Amino acid sequence: MLLDVVLTLGILALVVLLAVPRPRASVGPVELRAEAAQIAATFRKARAEAVRLQSQTDVVYDEAAGDIRYGGQSVHAIRPGIGVDWATSSLCPFMSGGRALRFLADGRSCGAVMTLSAAGKSMRLRVDWLTGRVEISDP
Repeated sequence: MLLDVVLTLGILALVVLLAVPRPRASVGPVELRAEAAQIAATFRKARAEAVRLQSQTDVVYDEAAGDIRYGGQSVHAIRPGIGVDWATSSLCPFMSGGRALRFLADGRSCGAVMTLSAAGKSMRLRVDWLTGRVEISDP
């Protein structure tokens, strides 16, 4: 009788172990694309704010904190496991130990490229200096 109960519990534990999905430790291509879309939305929001307020808005990638900031506040934390390569033009200002992406009141920017990478895949976000347009592409 006791052996039957132990055997039944063991089989149930095995079924639950196999049936319950386990969280993935790595970032896949879908998660990488979603992260790129969220960061692009953050850039677009900063540009819209600069135009709306008729002033400049600086977007800073804080490597130590792993987030993107503008207006002095963290607005997007980059998901752990995603590598970031941030490059701005020489016209962009220095802020917090690195260059900031500056959007001007007319929507233009100083230009920047952010490359996100994980699990052998990459996504590139390019901010056009003339129009401030944000494009996402596979490099």
